[in-house]
Amino acid sequence: MDNRRSPLGIKIEESESEDRAGFFVFTGSDSEPWRRRRRSKELQRDLENQANALSKIQKDISKNHQVRKQYTIQLGENELVLKELDLLKEDANVYKLIGPVLVKQDLAEARGNVGKRIEYISAELKRLEGTLQDLEDKQNSKKESIFKLRQKMETIQAGKS
Repeated sequence: MDNRRSPLGIKIEESESEDRAGFFVFTGSDSEPWRRRRRSKELQRDLENQANALSKIQKDISKNHQVRKQYTIQLGENELVLKELDLLKEDANVYKLIGPVLVKQDLAEARGNVGKRIEYISAELKRLEGTLQDLEDKQNSKKESIFKLRQKMETIQAGKS
């Protein structure tokens, strides 16, 4: 066999037997640094993918917080409107703004509409709370997997693999 070294310093033996002619064989412990570098690159790629996924999850959490904030404000406004409607006498005139026009509306109907809006907003807030919990669980899972990948990379770079 012909013994050579690759540009990376890996010992290469070219097989001269008929059944393996033209094949190169990596031998000995010289191939270990090559394996470590390859594994390190794979882990680096995995780490980048996990970090991108974590970033997306964090953006989704931020969007969820913004939407929840808007719904919370709307809920407070609608509760105030309902309190104001409760203060009115039964014969009071109530108007609803539809586009640029004020349309007269029955007090009971106005209360019912505001009550339904409050129910809808409350249901949306509960749904968003559940979604937020799921996103936070995913975020924690991604952080944990990133931590484990970093530990593996440190182990490989230290030469303990």
